[in-house]
Amino acid sequence: MTKQPVELYLLNDDAEVDEFIALLLSHSADKSRIKDLFDRFAKPVSVLVENHYVDKVYRDSYYKYFSNKHFDASRNCRRISFYTGDIAFEDFYSEEGHQRLQQSFIGCAVLKPISPGCLGRTILDPKKININRCYVRTTRFAPTILGVRFEIDSFPFSSQDTETMTCAETTVWGILEYYGTRYADYKVAYPSEIVDTILNRSNERVLPSKGLSLVQISSLVKSFGFSPRIYSRGIGAFFDPEFKRILHYYIESGIPVALSVKAKQNGISVGHAVVCIGHSDKMDTSITPKTSNGIHFVNSADFFPQYVIMDDNQVPFAVQDYTAVTTYQDPVIDGIVVPLYKRIFLEATEADTISKNILFHEKMGVSNALNNLNNLIDAGKVEGINKYSSSNPMVIRLFLTSSRQFKRFRSLNFVNEKIDKPIAVGYSQLPMPKFIWVAEISLQDEYMNKKVLGEIILDATASTFSGLESLISIHYPGFFAWRQPHEPLEKLVQMLSHYSLPIAYPLYENNLSAGGI
Repeated sequence: MTKQPVELYLLNDDAEVDEFIALLLSHSADKSRIKDLFDRFAKPVSVLVENHYVDKVYRDSYYKYFSNKHFDASRNCRRISFYTGDIAFEDFYSEEGHQRLQQSFIGCAVLKPISPGCLGRTILDPKKININRCYVRTTRFAPTILGVRFEIDSFPFSSQDTETMTCAETTVWGILEYYGTRYADYKVAYPSEIVDTILNRSNERVLPSKGLSLVQISSLVKSFGFSPRIYSRGIGAFFDPEFKRILHYYIESGIPVALSVKAKQNGISVGHAVVCIGHSDKMDTSITPKTSNGIHFVNSADFFPQYVIMDDNQVPFAVQDYTAVTTYQDPVIDGIVVPLYKRIFLEATEADTISKNILFHEKMGVSNALNNLNNLIDAGKVEGINKYSSSNPMVIRLFLTSSRQFKRFRSLNFVNEKIDKPIAVGYSQLPMPKFIWVAEISLQDEYMNKKVLGEIILDATASTFSGLESLISIHYPGFFAWRQPHEPLEKLVQMLSHYSLPIAYPLYENNLSAGGI
């Protein structure tokens, strides 16, 4: 490279990418990682290189650790930004050019002057990279490049430097970077803050880092304002498929989850940590329905065999099988840490149990509604919905969301003025806590078309022992019941009366965004 302050390259094919990487990283052991990154991009791709970039995350690690070394490490990084097609320098100096740049902007990555682990803070648009179709949690970032302010929805990524930040610290950093960017209740954390927090809880030195246990990851997350929940495989009767379902409930809720993974490398047992931020849209529809109280049902979590992983040993947005979330040999997820908001008291296993107890309840259950739906279909009064049966079972989809976002989504996505708009109006006026658990119900044929027939809403601020008292509302096909905070549970039983014809309407999609091209 000519080492001008800023350089622009147009790469038309893989051969030109290889040549560019050889110039960019002539002595780095991370060439294959950067090549994997470029494999995510359609060609041609333009690359802008800023050769003297001050990255706040690396600079923090530099002054905390690398500046104390005998052999010099540079303070400065390089930043490379990626654009679909051909761009020109002139585009950075006109309004029309700014618009073209925004439309073609794929993302940017910091290259740290260390190896291994040179790939630093990276944000990519998952809708513009070559990955399997998926649904991921993102937030809005606004990088400025040559004076141009870009906007991109992404999830932060970085590789570990193996000294100040191993996989565990990098996992925590990514979660904190996401929450601190998205929500005013949290703040981003620099590596030195993470290291100092660990040091305050340690009886020995923490640099160079030796990694963190599952409990240490949870303790670290807790110190930054969360109320984390640990789930360990084999403890508390958490085995697959229940363990996988718990993970899926939180992923469907749009909560980034830290995964602790046990695996092997060259036959030696190793531990690893990654962040799970979404799931693939690939579905296994061969799931055998279960039966409870005569009702055939499927848990939607069982449909999804793949998840979206931020793994510092790979590149961003890796779509992996649940049984192979890392590139190590024989990986097994042995525990997860869920960074919950401090006032979410009802956790996933309890919400799952309560929602099923309601669905299969003698008085408040869904059985009567399903039978009524089938009768209406036979009578020709309901069209476009296939009958409930063992081959078209009920599907239960559980997730956590904010009541504000749920009300907004339902208010904007009703299908019929007379049938489901009154339900949307009812939700908009019903007092709810800040967060709610929602158990959507559908039939498998409708679910595959992203349609639901009702939902149960639970109070996420309820205690572990609240049971059915956490119930806020029930919406079954043709039935709707709710209660105010001061009203007894019996009101719901009394209100479960026929209100209108059943209708299929859009399932809730506000927690995750589509990715892949």
